This record gives sequence, C-alpha cells and structure tokens, in this order.
Amino acid sequence: MAKKTEPQSEAGSPKPKEDVRGKGFAQILHDRARASAERLDALMMSLSTALLGVAFFALSTEVSPALTTGQRLLLLVVLPALGISVVAGMIGLRADVRRNLHHAAAVQHKEKGEKAEVTATYRKRDRWLGIERIAGRVQEIFFVIGILAVSCYAILRAVM
Repeated sequence: MAKKTEPQSEAGSPKPKEDVRGKGFAQILHDRARASAERLDALMMSLSTALLGVAFFALSTEVSPALTTGQRLLLLVVLPALGISVVAGMIGLRADVRRNLHHAAAVQHKEKGEKAEVTATYRKRDRWLGIERIAGRVQEIFFVIGILAVSCYAILRAVM
C-alpha cells in the first residue's frame, strides 16, 4: 500500500495544510460583502433613473389621447409597487453585505478561539439572513405587481 506524502516546499519540508475555510475563507466573505455593496450602489443609480422616467411619464399632462380613469389608477399602482420593489431590493443587498461581514467576523473569531464572540456573531449573521430573505420576497412580489400593472396599462393604451 502506497504511503501518501505531504507536498514539499522548496526547502524540502512538508507544507502546512491549510483549512479550506481558514484565513482565505474569511477574505472571500469580505470580498463578497464588497461586491454586494458595489452592486447596491449600481442598482440604486439604475433604478433611480428608471423610476424618474416612469414618474415623469405618469405625471405628464401632454398625453394624447387623455388618460382614462382606469389608466390613471394603473399608474397609481405602478409607481408605489416599483418603488417598494426598489427599496426592498436595496434592503436585501444591504442585508447581504451585513450577513457576509458577520460571517467573516465569526470565522475570524473562531480562528482566535473566542467562542462567545463566534456565537454572538453567527446570531447577527442569521438575523441579516432572515432580513435578506424577507426583502427578497417583498421585492419579487411588488416587482411582479408593478410589471403586471405596466402591462395592463400598455394594453389599455394600445386598445383605446
């Protein structure tokens, strides 16, 4: 039976084994938090611009033919639905940032042997995970409501 050998360093001594979730794992979580924060900034700018366009269109009085009551009601559904979807999306991304930061901190506390800090930090991570899940559902629901209302509005504008 062949004996497994440890990888050798240049000096010939065995390289120390590094836990897959060691120092590198905490850095990966920090990197994820940073990437989420960058996506959050980009999302806020993109959606703010899009909502500004929707609001301008909805508030425009130079629409020909004039908007019917049903069309106005649909626009009154679209704006808050998409607004809530945007806010929920930003909350979800913020929660993702916080969750990854707490996860990274917990891994670092674990490496230092600080058990009380590990438990407290994992609780914070789990709380942010719950917030992220709720925000994600709210975002999806109100986005669908907004898209359906926009679709109905477009159909009514085309027909009338």
